[in-house]
Amino acid sequence: MSKLEIRKLLQVLLGTSFISLAVTLLITAHKGADTISIFLLGILNIFDIPFWVASLLFNIIILCIVAIFNRKELGIGSFINGLGLGLLIGIFEPVMDQVSVNISWYPIFSILVAPILFGVGAGIYVSSNKGSAALEALTQLIFKHTNLSLKVIRMGLDATMVIVGMSLGAPIGIGTLICVVTIGPIFEKTMKVLNPTN
Repeated sequence: MSKLEIRKLLQVLLGTSFISLAVTLLITAHKGADTISIFLLGILNIFDIPFWVASLLFNIIILCIVAIFNRKELGIGSFINGLGLGLLIGIFEPVMDQVSVNISWYPIFSILVAPILFGVGAGIYVSSNKGSAALEALTQLIFKHTNLSLKVIRMGLDATMVIVGMSLGAPIGIGTLICVVTIGPIFEKTMKVLNPTN
């Protein structure tokens, strides 16, 4: 394996780690989850299945849609991210749950830092070109078939996730709203920095 390939795989791992940390910060702050989690929590009000099963099914369905229209968006990174997110959240959550109890400013810190980590993390692993995770792959698919910017597409998808989740009874918070308006622009900026040709 070449140094370039190793670097790209490390990008995937780093990006996945950032997103896992972001999701865990939001979960443990109890001020509103990320947009995909809001959607999935709404789905769980209809179907009595574990959260991780809902997350896995969501990824499979979206990646299948992307595979039909643009298989190039999928790769080893898609699978690393799909498995890595759940595993890392499982590792981070118990530790950060303990930390959150002892720090009074933890919720504010979390809702400000989590969207940055999420947007940067998504940009890092998507720019590796080793395959995108579900929502990022869908974002890229729409980007390549429309005149819309990455920022607008991602914000639209995030808003859709939240609206559907809310309509199905999922609770939202200030952290959710911050995610909707900030992840897209941060994702686009990170992509432009790491991959100026996009």
